[in-house]
Amino acid sequence: MIEPTADRRAPISPQLAVRVAMLGTVALILFGVIFFRLWFLQVLSGDQFLAEATQNRVRTQPQPAPRGFIVDRDGNVLVKNRKANVLQLDPREIPEEERALAAEWGAKKIARSRRRPAFRGPEVPIPPPPPALRARFARLRKVSGLSVAEIQELVIVGLYEEPFLPVRLTEDVKPAVRQYVEEHREDFRGLDVRTVYLREYPNEQVGAQLFGTVGEINPDQIGEERYRGVRAGGIVGQGGLERTYDEYLRGKDGVERIFVDAAGQPIATERSQRGRSGRQLRTSIDSKLQKAAQAALARAGRGKPGAFVAMDPYTGEVFAMGSAPTFDPNELARPLTKKRAAELYGPDSDAPLVNRAVSSQYSTGSTFKPVTALAALAAGVTSPGRSVLDQGKIQLFPGKAGVRQNAGATPYGPVDLRRALSVSSDIYFYVVGKGIYYSEQSRALQSWARRLGFGRLTGVDTGAETKGVVPSRAWRDGLNEKEADCRAGRKFPSGDRKPEGAPCGIADGTNRPYSAGDNVNLAIGQGDLQATPMQVALSYAAIATGGRVPTPHLGLRIEDEQGKLIQKLKPKPARTVALPDAGLQAIRDGLRSAASEPGGTSTDVFAGWDHGRWPVHGKTGTAQTSKGDQSWYAAYVPRTPTNTRPLLVVATVERGGFGAEAAAPLARQIFSQWYTKNLGEFKAGENATR
Repeated sequence: MIEPTADRRAPISPQLAVRVAMLGTVALILFGVIFFRLWFLQVLSGDQFLAEATQNRVRTQPQPAPRGFIVDRDGNVLVKNRKANVLQLDPREIPEEERALAAEWGAKKIARSRRRPAFRGPEVPIPPPPPALRARFARLRKVSGLSVAEIQELVIVGLYEEPFLPVRLTEDVKPAVRQYVEEHREDFRGLDVRTVYLREYPNEQVGAQLFGTVGEINPDQIGEERYRGVRAGGIVGQGGLERTYDEYLRGKDGVERIFVDAAGQPIATERSQRGRSGRQLRTSIDSKLQKAAQAALARAGRGKPGAFVAMDPYTGEVFAMGSAPTFDPNELARPLTKKRAAELYGPDSDAPLVNRAVSSQYSTGSTFKPVTALAALAAGVTSPGRSVLDQGKIQLFPGKAGVRQNAGATPYGPVDLRRALSVSSDIYFYVVGKGIYYSEQSRALQSWARRLGFGRLTGVDTGAETKGVVPSRAWRDGLNEKEADCRAGRKFPSGDRKPEGAPCGIADGTNRPYSAGDNVNLAIGQGDLQATPMQVALSYAAIATGGRVPTPHLGLRIEDEQGKLIQKLKPKPARTVALPDAGLQAIRDGLRSAASEPGGTSTDVFAGWDHGRWPVHGKTGTAQTSKGDQSWYAAYVPRTPTNTRPLLVVATVERGGFGAEAAAPLARQIFSQWYTKNLGEFKAGENATR
């Protein structure tokens, strides 16, 4: 049968068949990819996405662990904890307009700080809140007790300093307020009430500058090795012992999971990770001595700034250390009023937060003379038996400016090293200071000062210490070079323009080199010498121990909550300095004579003291400053067969007068408390001298 022509179809060519096959293969591959992707998402990754979906309705919140206690050497509590409710604002609930205001305010504040003080002008004002935010802040006043302006200031400063952390508004919120906030969350968007542990100081001002502060970790600290594992918002030590031993005191925060509904309202909580309390730090502080010494400083200083150190010269254990004026550290555990903040931090505050014993540097006056004696002995400029005729005045250099004299131009006649220390003959030390400068060992004075602890950090575990200054040729040349560079650039270090040719104030106006006159001034602890009371203490520790310079420390050991030993804390090993035997004995004899024999600079202060049982070796010092004479006293009672409790005391009172007027009586009271459990009578030296 013949098919109709219209029904005939051309056969499929091989090329078309190949194309159809390729298209089918591609379609099959695409279908396979989609199929396996759906299978992967639904079967293999189902649990993961289920968990993520669950997390969308779960919030995690760290539960702060209580920090470890700090106790004294006998286990008496110095720092502990208390629970408190804190009101804070979630930064995520603060509008971008407010963040922009904070950034602008911060930029202006930085620009102001870079200008010279005379050109800074008034403080940068806090900008007012946007209208919508003002209404929110007005509602917060009911629960926080803060005005809109006060809340705005906290928010602006908080966003500028730590933009990703909650802004803490107030602490110690009453339970009724907490309950009200939780019941009316819709009225207080972004407001949260959190339970935290605040530090509490049972003894109030006792040891205030030693402990330091705690606070939320800042962005610069996150990621540091010492804060490993601490997340944003965690509490860490920010100063003092709290910072030094933070890894032990901190503990480990717990984690709480908060389940919320579709509207974001919490419906249940669950503790997913339990925290661990911090360890206890036992210190070398003797609470009774600390209290007595602070009372003695307040009495001796009559409200003037000052400091003291009381320590074991052999081990470096610090029994007491204090500074005046002081403060109650409990105040720093809660928000401060503007008035109180100005008193603590303001330019006219006298810096009560500063630990003057390790952070303030001064001219030391005649307490430096034993260092000069050691340098002169080592340089061959003097010997224990060499005498200098002290007529009260001496012409050291040509001209009127080259005349030097004792305090009141008092003559002491022929004085050897022992008597020069006993009566504090400036003439003797002027002569040996000049002699050292022109000797083959012209830098011996600076070298010995550094060996004994001046011009270097002591390593004390309270931190925040300063190096001080030991003036030398290299030091002055460095200042002159910086002064020249500054003048050449015609700019102050702050970057401000200055009149052409005007001095920058880095070096003195003459740009002179270091001279013999500088060495003479250094020999009696004056001139450009700057040192802390702790550095003076270490130099006397070396004399007391025969050349051992210990590392001063307060931390003794780490304990559990029951006081059981976990770890002993070992300070850095002591340094050893070789001291000349014959000269050392002459120096010790001179210091003992100064406190116990007629004519000694502190003999009157220690009248009635049992020197046979507790032999005091002491040296007064009077540093002349632009604000008046600063009173100094450095002394120790060595370890002897009849005394197993050696003690070294260094005390200073700014504008306190001669050494025997304020500092020596202060030291006498500290010694009295240590050895007799009695402060004793405060009595200034009748014949007070420098």
